[in-house]
Amino acid sequence: MPERGKGAWLAQYGLTPSDLAGFTVVVAAYKGGVGKTFLAYEMAYLLGAVLLDLDWDKGNASGAWGYREEQRVNRPLLDALETGRVPRPLAGGPWRPDLVPCAKEFGHNQPSAERMTKTIERWTAQWGQELQCPVVIDTHPGGTPSTFAAVAAGNLVLTPAVLRERDMAATEDMLEELKSYPLLIVPNMVPLSPPERYITRLEHAAGRAQAPIGPEISEYKWLGGRTRRMAVTATDPVPKRASSLVSELHKLGETVVGYARAA
Repeated sequence: MPERGKGAWLAQYGLTPSDLAGFTVVVAAYKGGVGKTFLAYEMAYLLGAVLLDLDWDKGNASGAWGYREEQRVNRPLLDALETGRVPRPLAGGPWRPDLVPCAKEFGHNQPSAERMTKTIERWTAQWGQELQCPVVIDTHPGGTPSTFAAVAAGNLVLTPAVLRERDMAATEDMLEELKSYPLLIVPNMVPLSPPERYITRLEHAAGRAQAPIGPEISEYKWLGGRTRRMAVTATDPVPKRASSLVSELHKLGETVVGYARAA
């Protein structure tokens, strides 16, 4: 078994977070409710990455982490944008990723996509040098300026794809619009017997965009009632009901590490 602790999972590959410093993973989807934030949270923990939250809606990564904006005086994301400084991530301890939390006002105060891309690149470069770690960015659903900015700044864009009608339609639109970027499609919340027609649609959309399909994450209904702040992949020992989920997340992490090594 790999060691426990943020980023310690990498040790089985002879790596530490510093070996992935400067590599940026973006998790993006055009529709909410597809598990985007969950994947970002877990990947950030496994990679020992800074988690940059650009989703201002409730239920975002900041809330899952335990950050409560109303209880804070400073607003790390907005303050950094206003001052031009690089934000200092909040320490997550051994069971959560380090976090740059979002603020609800960010939705109405986003810089232009071009400016935000340059800002993200500057932040990730400095975090790579000073903190010696990669970065995972969670984005707001849809085509907002900050989402496009993050995608443009990313080395790899994880695109969760849920095999349902409206979710598939949104995924097809996203793959068509963003096919020039380094996408990796992640079939997410996959039921035991997924409808064949959606599998076919996803394969066709992936083929048109020339985007690879990565390891799938199955559907786990108990996740919807989970309230613990720690990452699922941080649980020790792993509960029996979570063992298959943790295994699937590790496979996805392995794929991400492969891209980071190639980069």
